[in-house]
Amino acid sequence: MQNNKFHYSLHILPILFFMAFVSASCIKDDLGDCPAPRTPGFSLLLKAFDADGGSLDSETIKDITLYIFDADKALLDIRNVLLSETVTLDYPGHDNLKLVAWGNGKQGALLMPALKEGDHLETAFVSLIQTRTTLPVAGSPNDLFYGTIDITPAADASVRELPLRRKVSGVTITARHLREYIGSTEGEYHYIVRKTTDKLDFYGRSNGTEVSYRPQAAFNDKGEFVSPAFNIFPTEADIKIDIYHRDVLKTTVITDSNGNPLRVSEGRLLNVLVDFQGAVSVDVRVTDWGKQAIWKEF
Repeated sequence: MQNNKFHYSLHILPILFFMAFVSASCIKDDLGDCPAPRTPGFSLLLKAFDADGGSLDSETIKDITLYIFDADKALLDIRNVLLSETVTLDYPGHDNLKLVAWGNGKQGALLMPALKEGDHLETAFVSLIQTRTTLPVAGSPNDLFYGTIDITPAADASVRELPLRRKVSGVTITARHLREYIGSTEGEYHYIVRKTTDKLDFYGRSNGTEVSYRPQAAFNDKGEFVSPAFNIFPTEADIKIDIYHRDVLKTTVITDSNGNPLRVSEGRLLNVLVDFQGAVSVDVRVTDWGKQAIWKEF
């Protein structure tokens, strides 16, 4: 038995010496022949929030597309993920990543970019669908959400969180005594809301060319000409509301009765009431998403 152990030791010693030599060579100044240490993958959790920081669920966020870019902002991968799903991402050789997530981009009222591996982040845009090119006019976009995060190597293995926030603004318009002001109950009326750009880039910024919106609107049983809440792309510029009768511009609303310009906020609803009885008055309220103002009767 001891003789067998002696022979085993003779066989194992050369292997141990060889491993020691390889290990020693990999701590010399020249590391060219040594394998680079591999950074492990990481876990990502996507969450969504409203304008006040309240949590949103999958009833609001129907789909999420996650774009993974490398340190040079070249596309590595595209993943379809779910809200509050912990996603494991592992891209060997890419320690620094930039992630961009769009929520509700596949709900039919936007054009998402058709990217392929290697495409640069700055060539990617989310675009409105234009319904008319003469003005031009675009349709109301989806309830769009956006989020981005830069990933760098970390010592801890904690789950990274990517927050998504609403990337559109809401508008609703009510006009009282409009038919009396125009002097006609016949013919079509419509609103045109001006203007935003027709694209958003992958930094979440406005891009592209100017575009207007023609929301659906109708007279209710009180004779008010009402547009239900509709979405527009964000803009830091003032907006204007044109009112048409039989395709003829009749008036443009540019401020409220106090001279304040009409402005929208991401994730908020701009409520505009125009009353044409007597001296024209314009009231404006900014409310939480989905909560339309209730205008008093006078």
